Amino acid sequence: MVSTLREPLVAPLRRVRDRLRNSAANGFGGSTSLASLSAVNKGYDLEGPAREAIAQVGSHTQLSYERLVTLYEQVAYVERCGLPGSLVECGVWRGGASAMMALANLAEGPARRPLHLFDSFEGMPQPRADVDGLAAMDLMRSASPSSPGVNVASPQQALDLIVGRVGYPESSVVVHKGWFEDTIPIAREALGAIAVLRIDGDWYESTRTVFEHLYDLVVPGGVVVIDDYGHFEGCRRATDEFLGRHAPDAYLHYIDYTGRYLIKS
Repeated sequence: MVSTLREPLVAPLRRVRDRLRNSAANGFGGSTSLASLSAVNKGYDLEGPAREAIAQVGSHTQLSYERLVTLYEQVAYVERCGLPGSLVECGVWRGGASAMMALANLAEGPARRPLHLFDSFEGMPQPRADVDGLAAMDLMRSASPSSPGVNVASPQQALDLIVGRVGYPESSVVVHKGWFEDTIPIAREALGAIAVLRIDGDWYESTRTVFEHLYDLVVPGGVVVIDDYGHFEGCRRATDEFLGRHAPDAYLHYIDYTGRYLIKS
């Protein structure tokens, strides 16, 4: 597999490589809990402003420190490169990651980008035993029968954070409530170009739906983030299958034990 990365990215990638060599000392698979935020300093280029952003959104996300800081830097990257397109998250929960993107745009962007939030807001769908693996099935079985679902949140929780606390303009935030297979194909035509696509669909079918309908909208140089690649078998399988067919030379960059991202060529 040959990487076609542009020269300005080489130095940052070398810094990432060096950090990963020492990641074992910083938590499981190089993944750091936000509970230890005050003691963490890993040398990211924009770690200072990213840490300030995490202080605002940390209670609304399950992402690790590495995934949040990297997400902030990814949005800063598309802003500094002047790439067109929206910020899109598929799998929002309480809006912490979307708010992180909003804060990076507010700090680095000359104008507000459309921020699209796709989520059922009814929890996670049922996985498929044949493609999603035991971890997925065990997670769903662990939910209480009286529970409304796993990882349930409301659109208002996300909006209260992104608009109310962070200060992103409500006119730039679009909520797409419903299962991915119902909302994404319909919304696709109106989305236009995508600068950052964050995929947090957990399972095979959800991840595949996002890739099949939205990947080609990501602009050259845009960023695609896959949250569950290392954690859930179905997400990894859907990602590998799609990229194997449509972007076989894509290079998946390591964030932490589960997170990966690519820069679209």
